[in-house]
Amino acid sequence: MIVHCTIQSRECIGLTSIPPTHIVLKRRAVDAAGMSGYNHAMKKRTGNSRTALLPVLYATLALTAVGCPSLGARPFAFASPPEKAAEEDRERKRVVESARELLGRKPNEKVTVRGRVFMLDCIGTVSAAYWGAGYDLQRDFAKHGGNGVLRLHSSLKAWGALHELKETERGDIVFWANTYDRNEDGKMGNDGITHAGIVVQADEDGTIHYLHASVTRGVVIAYFNLRHPDVAKSPAGKIWNSPMYLGSNYGLANNPPHWLSGDLWSSFGDAEKTARELGSGGKGT
Repeated sequence: MIVHCTIQSRECIGLTSIPPTHIVLKRRAVDAAGMSGYNHAMKKRTGNSRTALLPVLYATLALTAVGCPSLGARPFAFASPPEKAAEEDRERKRVVESARELLGRKPNEKVTVRGRVFMLDCIGTVSAAYWGAGYDLQRDFAKHGGNGVLRLHSSLKAWGALHELKETERGDIVFWANTYDRNEDGKMGNDGITHAGIVVQADEDGTIHYLHASVTRGVVIAYFNLRHPDVAKSPAGKIWNSPMYLGSNYGLANNPPHWLSGDLWSSFGDAEKTARELGSGGKGT
C-alpha cells in the first residue's frame, strides 16, 4: 500500500498511516546558513566536515528515490513494510473470499454467516461479507441516522475510511448515488447515497469488478470503469460499465441521462482502514 504525503503540510492523503520507523520530514527548509551552521557544529564533533554532510546527502538521496524532485508541495510515496503490506493483502483477500461465497443468492434471501443472520439486500450483502471476514460493519449503526446504506456511509466517514480518489483495491466498499428515486419526488439527481457493493477485482484498463445485491438478480458481479464512466462498452466489446439505475439496461430508449455504474459512482470505503478500526473479530480497537 502506498501513502501519499505533502512535504509542506505533511498531510497524508493515502490509505494508511506512516509507521514511526519511516523518515520524518521537517517543514522548514535547510538554507545555506543553516547548512553551514550544521556543518560547523558537526565538524567540531567529528573533526570532518565531509563526514558531517553525509546525513544530509543520504536524506537528499532518499527524497530523490521516492520521487520528490523539490521541496514544494508535491506528492511522493512511502511503501508499507513488506510484512504490513502482506497482512493488509490478507485482510482484503478474506473480505473478497467471504463476499464470493454469497454469489448466486436470490434477492433479499436470508443467510447465516458465523452465527449471524443477514438479509441480502445491498447493505446486508456488504455486511455479511465483512462479517464473514471477521469485521462488524454495523457496529456503529446506532450512532447514525437513515437507512442501512446511509448508516454505513456515515460510519466509514467517521472512521476516516471514506474517500473519493478514483483508485481502489479489492475488498474496498463502493458507494453509488442517485441509483433510484429514493425520496419519490419524481426528480433525478437529488437522492443521495443509495447503493453499495464490494470491489473484488481491478483490471489494468481501469475496469472494476464489484459484487453487489441486484434487486432483480440477487448477488452478482458487475462492472464499472472510472476512466470511461459514461461509456457502456469498450470498442472491442468489453463491458466497462454495467447498468446501475433501477430499471435501466443496455439498448433501452428510456434510460435516464445517468444510468451506468461508473457515472453514478460516489466514493470508496477503504478496506484497510475499516479493518484497523474494527479489529479482528469485529470487536473494535
